[in-house]
Amino acid sequence: MSSIAGTSLVVIALTCVIAVVALIPELTEFRRTAARAEMMIDAVHGELPSLLTDLRVFVAKLDRTADALAVLGTAVDRMNGFMDAAAHR
Repeated sequence: MSSIAGTSLVVIALTCVIAVVALIPELTEFRRTAARAEMMIDAVHGELPSLLTDLRVFVAKLDRTADALAVLGTAVDRMNGFMDAAAHR
């Protein structure tokens, strides 16, 4: 092997070693971030069923409230009609 080829291989090998050493902290931080993300997903997964149940209860109450307001609106419209009829007599 010629000295240029040997030198080139040494330079390439050193470049690879430097790149790997430089990436180790980034890969370690990525691993920590992935572990935290997994913990967060587990927490959300644990809380989600109860949150969905609460949301369903809230929506059911909201539906009942909307129905009651519709009935109240109808009653107010009828009262306005009665008052208008009484005022025109």
